[in-house]
Amino acid sequence: MSTTTHKTHPMRNAWLSLLGIPVAVIIAFAVGSALMSSTGTPEGELLPRGSALVVFLVLLVLLVIPVFLAFRFGRAAAAQGEPKAMLPGWVGLAIAALAVLQNSAVFFA
Repeated sequence: MSTTTHKTHPMRNAWLSLLGIPVAVIIAFAVGSALMSSTGTPEGELLPRGSALVVFLVLLVLLVIPVFLAFRFGRAAAAQGEPKAMLPGWVGLAIAALAVLQNSAVFFA
């Protein structure tokens, strides 16, 4: 009787978890568009600060999930001796930081 071993691929999972970042941005964009239409804000104008804060917090919460997963799977890959195992986590963190900086510009405009 042969025994098959089930090997996990945390490095692959770390990179795949970064696919959640564009999904988070699209969801935050949809929330922002819905808030613009519900508040009656004309096209091309900025949202009121309170509504913009809601969109910003939605984006922040949604971006934390894939970055957390990338770091979690990266640590698992590092435990298996994978070189550059934390790279997906750091890439995800950099992308999330840029998205947060870009979307926080409305508070300083």
